[in-house]
Amino acid sequence: MKRTEIFQDTYRQLSHLSAKELRARLRVNFAGEQGTDAGGVSRDFYTNLSRSMFKVEYSLFKKADNGVSYCCNEQSDINPDHLAFFKFIGRMVGKAVCDKQLLDCYFTKSVYKCMLGQALCFDDLYDQDMELFKSWKWLIDNEYDPNVIGELNFTAD
Repeated sequence: MKRTEIFQDTYRQLSHLSAKELRARLRVNFAGEQGTDAGGVSRDFYTNLSRSMFKVEYSLFKKADNGVSYCCNEQSDINPDHLAFFKFIGRMVGKAVCDKQLLDCYFTKSVYKCMLGQALCFDDLYDQDMELFKSWKWLIDNEYDPNVIGELNFTAD
């Protein structure tokens, strides 16, 4: 595979594998490079793959309001392969965990909860959209009565 096209190459080579096949040991070879994988090439592979997931041209993720982690881009559907890519990324995160490899990526808590099939809660909104969280929190804390203020509408651009 080519380092410059690591996401696409890995997707083409691994996305069709079953879960059982994906658990097998991964042998990584970069095009034009020699050497055996004694751990360094695999570590380099996972680092580069994780960084490539966030490339703007894929439109899959955006920087969360907390400034450190990434959340799903609500406009990811402009990429016709976005659902297949999200599934692939989830599987590769799982593979990295099984292979005891670190990824150079930080997702919001809500993304991890979705990967694990856990229910989301109101507090999960904080990392993704602080302003919306604070606004709704204010309404909750101040016991908003819709009869007093009138009807509220929430919109997003």
